[in-house]
Amino acid sequence: MSKYDIPGVAFAVVRDGEIIHEDGVGLANVATGHPAGSRTMWPICSLTKSMTCTAVMQLAEQGLIDIDQPVSTYLPSWRVKDPDAGPLITAKMLMHHGSGLGRVGFQDRVRQEPVNPYPTRESLMEAITTADLQSEPGHFWAYSNEGFATLGHIVETVSGVPLEEYFLTRVFEPLGMSDTRVHFADWRTAQDRVVNYIREELGEKADGAPHGAYQPGFLPEDYQTYLSTGGIVSTAHDLALYQAAAMNYDGSPVLGRDALEQMQSAAFEYGDTGWGYGFGWSVFWAGDTRVVGHAGGMVGLNTFSLFVPAEQLGVVVVTNRSEAGAFQLAEKLVGDVRGTPLWRDSTEDPLPFESAYVASTDESPSAFDGDYAHGNVIVRIEGIDGDVGFKLIRDGVEEFEDIATRVGPESFLSRKTAQIMQFTLDDDGRAQTHLEGGLLWQRVPGS
Repeated sequence: MSKYDIPGVAFAVVRDGEIIHEDGVGLANVATGHPAGSRTMWPICSLTKSMTCTAVMQLAEQGLIDIDQPVSTYLPSWRVKDPDAGPLITAKMLMHHGSGLGRVGFQDRVRQEPVNPYPTRESLMEAITTADLQSEPGHFWAYSNEGFATLGHIVETVSGVPLEEYFLTRVFEPLGMSDTRVHFADWRTAQDRVVNYIREELGEKADGAPHGAYQPGFLPEDYQTYLSTGGIVSTAHDLALYQAAAMNYDGSPVLGRDALEQMQSAAFEYGDTGWGYGFGWSVFWAGDTRVVGHAGGMVGLNTFSLFVPAEQLGVVVVTNRSEAGAFQLAEKLVGDVRGTPLWRDSTEDPLPFESAYVASTDESPSAFDGDYAHGNVIVRIEGIDGDVGFKLIRDGVEEFEDIATRVGPESFLSRKTAQIMQFTLDDDGRAQTHLEGGLLWQRVPGS
């Protein structure tokens, strides 16, 4: 906690279908001294995404959705700006972030503006009709919250049940998740609730007076449009119940074995590593052992759910600080419980995925080198013995440095975070854009 300067952490450990330990450390509210605990209420951010995919797969099990069909099969007016691309985008592509949609900026407006510019999911679907794709459908991995908002709207449209009610009655209640809610208002009025603390150097929006050395961050009053992307509010305890059900292949109250295993298999692979993204879950490997997990991040919040199905072991971590190392803490806790590290002796060491990809001999060794801009942030990339080193620079200040390994013709995988980095090349084989985390970065002229 001191390393990442985190006020409070809550966590829970699952083994063999049971919660074997749950606790909190530090403060949920620095101003009042209220402690963080396993029953403290937390916005869980993108841990919501697998819950949305659970709902879609429930409808698929009932024969109401074919995930290989175009989105327009279920939302007839749904489309993107490119009239040829829209009919190619399927529900499956939205679930594994392979649609090419990426982050199109609509969610940023909801998070930053005092009045929600997209007050209904229908209004967001209309806005998506103006969206440019970052890449052709099925080609690149592009994290898209608008894609998951679309999935939520498919769920309520096909089922005939409002999305809020669907989550509560068909996902949470069957699992006994009694402290899980579908409105930020329930988090704000809870007695045992967390305060989200920002890092102002990230440009995050403050909300109210500081709590000592920590600044509460702004989250919108109305987040229902993006409920299915990251709007669920829960506790470490309830998230552990959900995680146990995700490993219960022969007895889960919410999904059957085939659906659970499909969600937890790499539908979009990261090059030739075997690592990739399933349906609302990231898929990793520790040798021959599959590892499943997902991160969540929002203003003043960082979360991670990590589990090893073959060992029936998992950990949930929720923190109340931006970019707070929840992934590293979850990895360490899993290693502590199993008695041996999951991947590495130290979370400072590189992740040990493997790739056999070899670049062609006629490729320029500097094809990817250069500065790439997104807003006021620069990524500086430099080739290093077939890999690339990259630095994140915000307003001239270096914030992050990492090495990424080549895993395919246009793709590199981060050794620190397992994030996929992809590039589009011009006719001369020189990279012009860089895609990572759903963001499209343009090469800075002259770099």
